[in-house]
Amino acid sequence: MNKVIVVLTASVIILAVIKSGCNSSPNEHRVVTASDSIPGKTEVAPDMEKIISNLQNVPTDKLYSRFFDTARLELIDFPTMLERIKNQQVVYVGETHNNESHHQLQLNILKEIHKHNSQVAVGMEFLYRPQEKDLNRYSREQSLSDEELKTMVAAGFGDVYPMYVPILKFARDNRLIIKGLNVSRGLKKKMTEVGWDNLTDGEKKLIARDIDTSNQAHREFVLKAFQNGMMKMGVMPESMMDKFYLSQCVWDETMAESVANYFKEVNNPSAQMIVIAGNGHIKYKFNIPERAAKRYQLTYKTLIPCEINDSQSLTNEMLDLTMGDFIFFSPPAPPEEEKMMGR
Repeated sequence: MNKVIVVLTASVIILAVIKSGCNSSPNEHRVVTASDSIPGKTEVAPDMEKIISNLQNVPTDKLYSRFFDTARLELIDFPTMLERIKNQQVVYVGETHNNESHHQLQLNILKEIHKHNSQVAVGMEFLYRPQEKDLNRYSREQSLSDEELKTMVAAGFGDVYPMYVPILKFARDNRLIIKGLNVSRGLKKKMTEVGWDNLTDGEKKLIARDIDTSNQAHREFVLKAFQNGMMKMGVMPESMMDKFYLSQCVWDETMAESVANYFKEVNNPSAQMIVIAGNGHIKYKFNIPERAAKRYQLTYKTLIPCEINDSQSLTNEMLDLTMGDFIFFSPPAPPEEEKMMGR
């Protein structure tokens, strides 16, 4: 029989489960479409029912300041979590785009990692590769004002741009490198419509060379995330779904390549990056994290938010052990129509 023992300490709630008894060419662009795909996420172990039951006894306001370590099955505080991620080359911090508490956590993690490594870089989903010169002028050279930067980059995320401003200002104040990871929507759309071969040489530099669409688990995840929007469009032909999924992979692969390229360029074992992106680009790791590590061997950890309000109870799905290395709890974002992959 399995037993779950809850041990409370100042920084950790230990939920211990005790069991008794028994290469491609650098100039070659590939789109992988193998029929055999990577298996989907694993089933939740039965012991999770008992773990969740114990977590449900923790007041919601206390959960908001805690993190669930999915490997050690521990509910930990911020300093303990930080100790476990601070030496990783990449820390991926997910978000719901319009949830201010998620952006505050991203800023707090950046500040603390910066104390450990003053040269940590910031990689951001909502910034694009072609904006690198302007980002360098803003943060490193400090010759571009906050307002000038806003006019150049705010269109990427519109109404939620102000939530990223404290992160950008911290990077500027400390002359940190800010990397635009993404490809613009217009160029992504063009690539999915006309194909790689019909892009200009300049455009090809702004999109990942290799686009892998063979991961069935990732495909199902992406299509499910956009299910409501697709239903409004009626029955979608398979060819249209393929094009839609390809466009999402272009996003993930380009951001993954941007992360990998940064580490290749700096060629410094002490280099670190905080990657700030929507949950849909980090959750389950088969998006940016694994695709970046495939291009360049990196150590990394992922943090995924779990939005929960006072009237909700934790469920197996909320604490799916495969969705990230750490789950952090937060109040829900204000309701709004979903327009992006961030959730």
